[in-house]
Amino acid sequence: MRCQSAGQNSGSGADAVSPSLSPLSPGFSEWPPALPSQSLQLLGMSPKPLTSEDARFLRLFSAEVGQWMDLSDLSQTFSRKICRLAMHDPLLKAAIIACAAKQQYLTGRLFDGMLIARKNYNTAISLLIDRLQESEQPFAGFGFAATVICSCYEMLDATGRDWQKHLDGVFSFSQVRSVNGSSGGIEQAGFWSIARQEVVCSIINKSRLRLDPDLWAVDLVRIGQEGCEDLMNNQILTILAKVANAIAHWEADKPRKLRAVDEWKSLWDLLNHWERSVTAKGFMDPVLYKEDGQLFTTIWFTRGVCASSWQMFHLTRILLLSIDPSQTLDCVAAFRNIEGKLQYHARQICGIAQSKPEGSCRVNSVQPLHYAGCCFSNTDERNAVALLLESIEEDLGWAAKYRANDLYRQWGWRRDF
Repeated sequence: MRCQSAGQNSGSGADAVSPSLSPLSPGFSEWPPALPSQSLQLLGMSPKPLTSEDARFLRLFSAEVGQWMDLSDLSQTFSRKICRLAMHDPLLKAAIIACAAKQQYLTGRLFDGMLIARKNYNTAISLLIDRLQESEQPFAGFGFAATVICSCYEMLDATGRDWQKHLDGVFSFSQVRSVNGSSGGIEQAGFWSIARQEVVCSIINKSRLRLDPDLWAVDLVRIGQEGCEDLMNNQILTILAKVANAIAHWEADKPRKLRAVDEWKSLWDLLNHWERSVTAKGFMDPVLYKEDGQLFTTIWFTRGVCASSWQMFHLTRILLLSIDPSQTLDCVAAFRNIEGKLQYHARQICGIAQSKPEGSCRVNSVQPLHYAGCCFSNTDERNAVALLLESIEEDLGWAAKYRANDLYRQWGWRRDF
């Protein structure tokens, strides 16, 4: 189904607004569409009038959730291009409104947000079922983007343990269309958005990734050669994915773990290569300073994508140190041997989080912060990391308190939200 009636929107009775006058942002008219408007009109996708409420939700999505999805996309596909395309495509519009309304509800800013969210989500799913039959561009590409947005809608308040079923559908779609990290355009942007959540799911559940990182089409030899923050982020995510996948394989095959010294060393060397390459460039260096009343040294990056990259780097170090198969010491001695290293990386993660980076970094810092908390024995540090996790959910509406609860149970603490 290529075109739906203009009446399928958020259900608001607000007056219609001309797309050219939509109050989406001061620079909305400059947003580049994925295809020229004339091409979309030839395909029967002329811009539809927006209600003022529709425009408000598109603007909210552009400013918040869309930015999170664009963490490693300097072209801002979801926060800018997709919002422009939503004026042409009722499927994208319904998915965006659903996601924005739910996020506003979860942060306590919109009392009836879930009613609007559910209505538009149901509309989006109905339209998406029809769209899945399309193989022609741009309809298939828009359908994949809508699938990614709907997946984000589900994940806003779901724990990482519950993401499996939501990711199944997205990856089924992506594999049919052979989407990977170098597909280009909307599909590449969507791939990296779901890849981040796929890695989280793998780490929490110790499950193998649906798409092997070797098939992500990422160059891990010439790391840092392009000098682009988005590329660096995709590269460190791919390395983290390889580590998560290796852990899942070792958990499923215990004897293999005993023979995994060479595999572990290869991953360690790859991580060292990323660190050396990025550090040599200098453009991802942070500003460090002490703040009164703050426990950790604050580590501030000028861009959220850089902050997120280094948090993933430190998380990868923690995971590799924790599973080093070459350790021949007993458990207590082995822990004491690496405790200082683990806590160093944990404090780096918390120092970055303490700087309150962009929301795109904060929603992707839940797992790094959780593993940082696992490394602490000091009560003050434990309290600090738990508060950092809780603030993510309170400020942004993205599920994070479940990971704080996991830490409380691990520490033997009682805490009621």
